[in-house]
Amino acid sequence: MHSAAHPFFSVITPTYNRGHLLSALFDSLNRQSFNDFEWIIGDDGSTDNTEEVVNNFIKDANFSIVYLKLKHGGKHNACLEISKHIKGQYVVSIDSDDELYTNGSLQDIHDEIINLPNSKFWGVGSCFINQDDKIFPPLNSDFEDISQDKFLEYFTAKSYMLNSFRVLKAECVEMREHPKSEELAYYPEIVDILQTVLENKDYRIRIFNKTWYKYNMYNPDSVTVLHKNSVIFWIECVEIVNLFYQYGLDKKYKEFIHIRLNKLGRGIYKQKGFRATLDALKSKEAKKYFIYACCIRRFLRYIFLIDKQMSRIKVYLFGIKIFALKRK
Repeated sequence: MHSAAHPFFSVITPTYNRGHLLSALFDSLNRQSFNDFEWIIGDDGSTDNTEEVVNNFIKDANFSIVYLKLKHGGKHNACLEISKHIKGQYVVSIDSDDELYTNGSLQDIHDEIINLPNSKFWGVGSCFINQDDKIFPPLNSDFEDISQDKFLEYFTAKSYMLNSFRVLKAECVEMREHPKSEELAYYPEIVDILQTVLENKDYRIRIFNKTWYKYNMYNPDSVTVLHKNSVIFWIECVEIVNLFYQYGLDKKYKEFIHIRLNKLGRGIYKQKGFRATLDALKSKEAKKYFIYACCIRRFLRYIFLIDKQMSRIKVYLFGIKIFALKRK
């Protein structure tokens, strides 16, 4: 057993105006059979009753709770502040509208970590379950080891395998600082995860065919909802392209990069225009392809559509001519 000063787990939760949702997460933590953990809550400048709710949790909890009252700066900055207070050996990140799935989730995570074959593993992971009782990602074996190469293989194939719950060693959790912005509710986490993986060839986690985490994806202010058609998605797309060029992966994953640049070129993320996107792309090759995707390709498609339309008109006129000849 570890002391309260150095718990086995640090459970971390950034939150903003979700005092009405935190009870489900607290109850799931308070029911855990394994209680060698602390819960660090980073309150991102909430204006609701979050502080009052957490103070009540502190009175009833059978584990340590650290409450951080922060200035509003977005989820990414709240996570950065939380990281400065982590005391546990492993970090369990749980969003404020989610919860642990069973009373034995932390005990099972602990046991799987202890039984890992060697110390080279960064941590462990598991499947999610959502409100519809759908479990993902689908695994065909008891576990799968994800290395740097395997991560990139799944990432570029858009595999659901990476949509897993992860528990990592504290020293492997890197929270990066990003500029504060009123338009940015949170910085896309996948960009930071990708950068960490690319920086570390020894990246390795084991994903188990178990379910430790219940995921809520239907809240109106959830990451899933905010992510769609927003500046968040634009940042994700641009920064992923930049990272692939930075680490010399542009040739190996050329098709994947071109798909991203084509999305930017088609103006899917309308919050940012041509100039902003061109300035944000760091590679000359990326800029060239973006210009092609945005201008030349669009022009060629326009010509094709005109040509296609003219062909339809010609067929229509020919049909009229045949009909007129028959009438004679």
